[in-house]
Amino acid sequence: MINVFVKDGFIDPWDPYLNEWGGARANDISIKTYTDLAELDEMPEGVVIFSDIERLTDHDRALASAVEHVLREHHSGVEILNGPFTTLRRYDLLSQLYDRGFNSFRAYRLTDTTVPSSFPVFLRYENDHTGATSGLLFDQAELDRAIVRARIRRHDLTQLIIVEFVDTSDADGLFVKYAAFKVGDTILARHAYFGYEWLLKAKGSINTPDVKQRDLSFVKGNPHEGELRKRFDVGAIGYGRIDYSVLDGEIVTWEINTNPIIIAASALSDPSVNERQGVFVPTMHAAFADVQKGSSGLGSVPLDAVDESVRAPVRRRQPARASRVQRVGRKYKRVLDPAARIVELASIPFEKQLLASWKRSHTATPTCELVRPRH
Repeated sequence: MINVFVKDGFIDPWDPYLNEWGGARANDISIKTYTDLAELDEMPEGVVIFSDIERLTDHDRALASAVEHVLREHHSGVEILNGPFTTLRRYDLLSQLYDRGFNSFRAYRLTDTTVPSSFPVFLRYENDHTGATSGLLFDQAELDRAIVRARIRRHDLTQLIIVEFVDTSDADGLFVKYAAFKVGDTILARHAYFGYEWLLKAKGSINTPDVKQRDLSFVKGNPHEGELRKRFDVGAIGYGRIDYSVLDGEIVTWEINTNPIIIAASALSDPSVNERQGVFVPTMHAAFADVQKGSSGLGSVPLDAVDESVRAPVRRRQPARASRVQRVGRKYKRVLDPAARIVELASIPFEKQLLASWKRSHTATPTCELVRPRH
C-alpha cells in the first residue's frame, strides 16, 4: 500500500488518476488527510508519502515528524517520501537553488525585506500553488503599490514572497514551461506547455500540431532527467512535480509541488493530448510499483507511541482567519473587486504609511537594470 497524506481539502489532485486513469494501481494507493493521521492507531504496511509540505502548519509537521520517527524505529527500511522537516518548502528551496548556483534568481520573504536586488519581480504565496498574485513589477514604486494592494485585499503578507523574474522566452517571444515527476528514484517527464504569456498554465498554452509534437517528444524522451534529479536532491524531495524552463541550455526551476495534479480528468483532455497521456500513465504506474517493492512484507506499525500532545492540536484546529478571508474573497470576487479597486486608488497617497509596519532591510532601492519581457 502507498499511504499518502494530504492537507485537509486538497485530495482533488489525486482524484482523476485514482478514479479514471489508475486502473488496478489505484487499489494500492490510500489517500488520507493529516487530520486522519491524528486519529490513526497504526500505519498500514507500505510506502508513506507526506505531501503538501509547503501547506503544513507547525502542528502538522510535528505530528508527521513524530509518526516518521515511530516508523523508522520499527522498520529501518521503510520507504518514506518527503520528510516533514527535511523536505524544503518553496522559499527555502529557491534560496538553496540560488545559493548552490542552480538558479540565477532570488526570492525574498516580505517579512525580511521589501527591497529586492533586481527587477522585474512578482509576488506569490510561499505556501500554495495558485501562481503569482501580481503582474510583473518593474521598479520599487510598482512593488510597493502591489504590496499595498495585497494588504487591502486581505492577503497574508507574512506568507508572500518576492520572486525575481527570469525571461526564458525565445527570440519569437515563446515561453516553454516543462513539468516532470519524481516518485522514489524515478524521474518521469509529464508535459510541456507553450505560450506567449510569462505566467504560463495549461489554459493559456497554445495547441498547434508542432507544439503537440514537441510536447509528445519531451514526454517520450525525458531529456532533462539527470539535471532534474539534482534539483530534487537539493530539496530532499522523494515525491513531487518540478515546474521549470530552459534558458541557454540551463534548467530554471520555478517550484517543486509535493501535492501536484497528476493528470486531468479525461473529459477535460483534448483528444490529441491523449497520446501523451498514453505515454505518461504507464510510466507513472511503473514508478508507483517500483517504490512499493522495498516496503512489502514489513507489516503495519502501531502508532500508540505518538503522543496525544502532538495529535490533539491537529484534531481540533480551526481554519486560519486568513484562509477564511481568502475563501470568502474568491467566492465573492466579482462583487468585491470593484470596491477593492476604489480603496486601492484612494490609498495611493498613503502608501508609505501603509508600508511602515514592514521593516525594510535596505534604506534605498538598489540601482539595477530594468529588463522587460522581449515580446
